[in-house]
Amino acid sequence: MQTSAPANMSENEPNLPVRGLSLMMMRDISGGLSMSRYAAKLAWTDIRLRYKGSLLGPLWLTLSFAVMVVAMGIVYARLFQIDLVGYLPYTAISFAIWFSWFSPVVMESCGCFTAARAQIFAAKLPLTVQILRTLIRNSLVLAHVILVPIAVFIWFGITLKPMALWSLVGMAVWVADGFAVCMVFGSICARYRDIPQIIGAVMQIAFYVTPIIWQPEQIGEDSRWLRLNPLFSLLTIVRAPLLGSMPRAENYFVAILFSLVLIGLALIVFRATRSKIPYWI
Repeated sequence: MQTSAPANMSENEPNLPVRGLSLMMMRDISGGLSMSRYAAKLAWTDIRLRYKGSLLGPLWLTLSFAVMVVAMGIVYARLFQIDLVGYLPYTAISFAIWFSWFSPVVMESCGCFTAARAQIFAAKLPLTVQILRTLIRNSLVLAHVILVPIAVFIWFGITLKPMALWSLVGMAVWVADGFAVCMVFGSICARYRDIPQIIGAVMQIAFYVTPIIWQPEQIGEDSRWLRLNPLFSLLTIVRAPLLGSMPRAENYFVAILFSLVLIGLALIVFRATRSKIPYWI
């Protein structure tokens, strides 16, 4: 029995030269960006379906995160012998960024195409729509979770300084990185289904070697080695302005350099695999 090609696949596309593949990739990216409103609707539908039948709906995200922040903040402040007034806001922001954006985006990027298999086969849409769907979905989660750090700041009487606006620059870098991560892992994991388990293990290690539950000052002179961890710089350019201090120029340099390398890798991988993804899934 002969099967028809997926809706997102042109019959002659696999035989295109490199220049043609690059052109198709750029059309996919621009087409996906132009359909950002549709991607946002898909993302909001994902959130609604996830909490369908729940009394509080997405507010469970806020409540469960608040319990985790307060419990772990108090416990680790005691263990590290740190003043809770300074540690809890740090922990609240770190957890919000890591658990509601960075880690979920990386993990969900592995399935951003495979999880949307039915839609990819049913309609001829740019594949990057599914990438935007993943990013917007996690942005909505972050919007619910960020209420907890705001409440912590209000409780301790902490006011944001004008430099807090610099965190928006960091978030812009994160969005670009998230898009690139989805292009890389979404494409590779569509072909190799055991990669997500490896990435999950790496993310667990990254959580402990990155200053999230601990502060760089706690390891003294060894903190200089953190410059080798790009995740530290990516966290710092968002977290530090919210806590009232400007990141060092070195943090921006490392974060931007890492982002440029990641984006370059993403373009190479997506160009080589875009036409094959509908068949792999």
